[in-house]
This record gives sequence, structure tokens and C-alpha cells, in this order.
Amino acid sequence: MAESGRSVANLLNEIAKVLYDYKPGPVYEPLVGAACRALLDCSNSLHFYEAHMDGERLNRDLIGIAMDFVQQWDNWFNALEAPQLKHSSSKMFHSYLLRYVKGVLKSWRIWRIDLRK
Repeated sequence: MAESGRSVANLLNEIAKVLYDYKPGPVYEPLVGAACRALLDCSNSLHFYEAHMDGERLNRDLIGIAMDFVQQWDNWFNALEAPQLKHSSSKMFHSYLLRYVKGVLKSWRIWRIDLRK
């Protein structure tokens, strides 16, 4: 278990490094930066879990990180001006994906709360 957690954490760090090196352009730069921070935070949480084996804290951390990223994504999306997303399909993609991810996070939180009852 510890080895797989370390492998996932290392993989997340590598993905974050690749994203940091990627130059997405001014429109997507805030979103890519938020994704990098989320990946590094997830990696740190996995390293903490590996050292302390606290599954409850890991779930809390991961849910919090995901909710923070989704909020930043939502703020980025709502702040966009009309011509910044070149195609209406891009706008629909972000809108539906955001709605789906928010639903998944809400379900995960409710499931975690129900486990404690």
C-alpha cells in the first residue's frame, strides 16, 4: 500500500511539472495553474497518508482540494468574456463538465457523511 501511494504521489508530481512547463496562453493560464496546485496538494496529502495512515484525513483533504479547484475553475469560467472561448462547444463543454464534477463531489461528501452515521 505504501509503495502504491508513493507511486501515485510521484506521478502527480510529474504531471504537475509537465503542466508547469506547458504554456497554455493567457486565457487558460489561471486554470492550468490551479490544476498544478491541486495536483501538488493531492501529492502532499498522499505523502501525509503514507506516513500517518489516516484515511479520514486523506478523504477530507482530497475533497477539499477538489472543491477548491472546482471553485477556481468556476470563477475562471464565469469571468471569461464572450470572445475568449472561440467556440460555443467549448463553453458548453466547460459548463457541463463543471456541473458533472460538482455533482460527483457533492455525492462523495454525502457518502462520506453517511459512512459516519
